Amino acid sequence: MPVVSWSEILPSVRGAASRLQAFVWSKTAGMVGLALLPGFTDSGAHDINNLGQVVGYCALAGVANRGFYWSSAAGTKQVGTLPGGLGSDAVGINDLSEIVGTSDFGDVNKPLAVLWNRARVAQSLGVLTGGSWSSAFAINVLGTVVGNGDCSGCVSHAAFVWSARSGMRDLNTLIPANSGWQLEGAVAINVAGQIVGAGTINGQQHAFLLTPQCVR
Repeated sequence: MPVVSWSEILPSVRGAASRLQAFVWSKTAGMVGLALLPGFTDSGAHDINNLGQVVGYCALAGVANRGFYWSSAAGTKQVGTLPGGLGSDAVGINDLSEIVGTSDFGDVNKPLAVLWNRARVAQSLGVLTGGSWSSAFAINVLGTVVGNGDCSGCVSHAAFVWSARSGMRDLNTLIPANSGWQLEGAVAINVAGQIVGAGTINGQQHAFLLTPQCVR
């Protein structure tokens, strides 16, 4: 299975700044750098699906980051923003080429969780009750999305699960109230609806594995 991430590229000229470049690694081809979007100097890759399609971001000092989608056939393509948005970040992709991540509405300090369909049309997934920002990290082939965001009553932030049928829900409302857990962020979900992430239990930081009834 290929792996994606980013690597530091050292400058060829003394005193120049180094830069970051997204790459995909496979056992057969080794590490292959991915082309940048025009006008950007740095990039990083977040995720790859079973079709070899990669998502990540491109960056330039003083400019909002912009998400990208890469495939061997199409090369590096820009992932757009919500209407009026300045920046975006493509974080997860499923095997239907649906992408999740973040975009803003014009204030880069208040990102919103976004789903891009196969036509790359951006849909805001909203925020949790009383919240002002949200971030999506993963999507399964059923279109269920997980991530985190702030909310009323949150110490910092809470993990969420989103579906077209039910919208965005705080995962903490879907577990027993006396569990001792505070689920802070969900980072992956499989086709069975099992969710992994991080949170605290009785004040101690731990990873969690959760199979909520709502996504079975």
